[in-house]
Amino acid sequence: MLLLLKIAILAIIFIILIRLKLSIGFSFLVLSFLWALFFSMPLANFSKSVFLAVFSFSTVRLYIIVYLIALIGIMLKQTGEADAVADSVSRLFREPRPAVTILPAVIGLLPMPGGAMFSAPLFEKSAAVFSLPPEKKLVINYWFRHLWEYCWPLYPGLIVASEMLDVPITRLMASQFPFTLFMILLGLLFFILPLPRIMAERDRKISFRDILNFILRLWFIWMIVICSVVGGVDLAVALALISLVFLVMLLLRKALSSKLLLSFLKDAFSFKILVLVFSVMVFKQVIEGSGALDSLPDVLSALGLPVVFILFVIPFSLGLMTGVNFAYIGISFAIVLPIISGNLTLVAFVYSSGFAGVLLSPVHLCLALSKIYFDADWGKVYKLLFLPVLLLIVFSFIFLLVR
Repeated sequence: MLLLLKIAILAIIFIILIRLKLSIGFSFLVLSFLWALFFSMPLANFSKSVFLAVFSFSTVRLYIIVYLIALIGIMLKQTGEADAVADSVSRLFREPRPAVTILPAVIGLLPMPGGAMFSAPLFEKSAAVFSLPPEKKLVINYWFRHLWEYCWPLYPGLIVASEMLDVPITRLMASQFPFTLFMILLGLLFFILPLPRIMAERDRKISFRDILNFILRLWFIWMIVICSVVGGVDLAVALALISLVFLVMLLLRKALSSKLLLSFLKDAFSFKILVLVFSVMVFKQVIEGSGALDSLPDVLSALGLPVVFILFVIPFSLGLMTGVNFAYIGISFAIVLPIISGNLTLVAFVYSSGFAGVLLSPVHLCLALSKIYFDADWGKVYKLLFLPVLLLIVFSFIFLLVR
């Protein structure tokens, strides 16, 4: 019980820090220190966790990926590619509402940390006609970017679950596809249908050339897929190659100078994002190093809670605290494996419960980076997100009962 009380107090402190307008990066650093203090983590262990988080290859690689995503976003605008993509998708429909769902959804097929920030420049162009507030832009882009987490075989979480359960990934995809459909439905009901219907004059039918043009305009997505998925090239290298292609495009147009290049490199750097990436990694490392969550299943069991409630709370809590799919899956599945093994309905329930936590997690890089990109207010963002995520949770319980 004391464990739950400590976590609740830390959560309240974190919310207060955010409400006091302390940047999310520094808020996580404070929270990391308080977590170590609350759970009596030795100073040597705390220092080691911070050192491992800051200087590990995975952290440095993560920041490089996030930096390159920001750089590509700048060059998408500078080269006019963002406008061209938005224009190509607008030609496929008589109104702009479908476009604001398609672009983040297509880019969502490509798993990458902070991927919502990758689709943000394209989304902004297609959604400009609506004059949306920053929070609405963030949530629509964020929501449709994450439709495929339940069932797309490239996502690490699904791969980890398949390996841990010794179940073919295709079976997991089929079992969890209803959650993707329901998430699409919620996105349409809450975020798209309320948008004004703006009809455009169309003097011709959609042609195959329009469809082909849209597909070709997303060459940078297909290049990442070919490089990182088919060719096995590291994602950071694939993003660097795309950056070089954009630079070559500007050179061929004689639109690149050394001054402009330095401006790109400088604008892609953000101290806030740097602190955020490192502080999130520090927080995760401190949680792991403290071992505080190891006793969570025993604490919940001791309270005499129903098994279904425990199967929800453990992954949801881990998803909320880590903000990473494969992290909550790796930990929670290991804990509840004896209960869910062989039952794909229970597997889908645990998976979706954890993902609901991830969607709400301030540690989730897509959400945290998008907050910075759109300069959105946390309170307004969560007001928009809370009810759809709550309905996702309700759907997971109904799914469990019906199946």
